[in-house]
Amino acid sequence: MAEQITDAEFEVLFRRAGLALAPAQRAEVRAAWRAVQDMLARNRAPAPDTDEVAAASAEPAVTFAAESRP
Repeated sequence: MAEQITDAEFEVLFRRAGLALAPAQRAEVRAAWRAVQDMLARNRAPAPDTDEVAAASAEPAVTFAAESRP
């Protein structure tokens, strides 16, 4: 999990953005930011081995064939 920013750092960000938020709103933003940081950490992680991924998701090259009508 990525390192979380402190409450003081959040306060600075809110002030810089000109946001006057209630404590409940601040808590909601923090919870959402945790999820965003986790997503960013997953995106920055090294990609899985492509051979392993290809084998797990292999499917036939043709998945649809139209019927011919006389």
